[in-house]
Parts: sequence; C-alpha cells; structure tokens
Amino acid sequence: MREYRTRDGDTLDAIAWRVYGRHGVVVALAEANPHVLATPVLTAGIVLRLPEVLPPARVATVRLWGAA
Repeated sequence: MREYRTRDGDTLDAIAWRVYGRHGVVVALAEANPHVLATPVLTAGIVLRLPEVLPPARVATVRLWGAA
C-alpha cells in the first residue's frame, strides 16, 4: 500500500482528487485512515495509507440521434 504525507490544509476529499483524480474514493481513503476522521482539515506531515482502488467503470453511451 502506498503512502501520502499531508500538506497543511489538506482534506480527504482534496487528497482523493489529487491522487486518484476523482472524489468517489473518499470512503475507501477514510476507511484506510480512521485516525484522521475527527479532523476535517489536516496539518502537514501526517502519513496516510493510500488504498488500491479499481478504476471507475466505463459507461456505454447510446446515441439517439445523428451519425455515429
């Protein structure tokens, strides 16, 4: 499991976006780091565990009108 060292003012939501490129992994990030859940805005230097998460599922689109 990879690690991330926080910057002053980090939040789990911002870290999820910075590291994974999406916000949908905040729950997994929180579950891997229960020691920071009581602190919404983190200070610099806290080591967080970065869980492995699956890439988002691709959604098939259907074109109703126009050329494909």
